Amino acid sequence: NLASHSWFYHFRKLFPLYIWPVLAGGAIFVDWNHTREWKANGRQSVLQKELLRKAQPELQNGSA
Repeated sequence: NLASHSWFYHFRKLFPLYIWPVLAGGAIFVDWNHTREWKANGRQSVLQKELLRKAQPELQNGSA
């Protein structure tokens, strides 16, 4: 009988519905914040340096 199930039963059944979006959002936020800190410090990622072949402005001007 569904009416006899406790609140914990319903919580346990609905938990995956809520936890995965929270975990995904947390991972996106951590990645965004990490990228924001890198940009604030002028650091370039491997993607920018190796794959996109973008050099740092200091290296292009010869002042490094």
